[in-house]
Amino acid sequence: MLVVDTRPSAEEDALEAATCADLALIVVKPSILDLRAVAATVDTVRQAKTPGLVLVNQAPPGRNGEEAAIVSEALEALSGYGLPLAPVVLHARAAYHAA
Repeated sequence: MLVVDTRPSAEEDALEAATCADLALIVVKPSILDLRAVAATVDTVRQAKTPGLVLVNQAPPGRNGEEAAIVSEALEALSGYGLPLAPVVLHARAAYHAA
């Protein structure tokens, strides 16, 4: 497995990486800025004709077995792009930030 992480503003690099990829993993935080920015990435993946998968990362932890409202809202918004959503959500933990 090879993981290539491109910066969001590098459209040409991202298109080349997506074109070469077997799968484009689109990692997005459940924040308004990331949700707005993900549209360009989805367009790049579609242009490359590469299968894509959206993964929500750094999500606030839920309570009582329920996702935080912002996570549920983000998942709903992301489903509108027509790409599959990862079956898991990666939650922010203090230990991750200290690693």
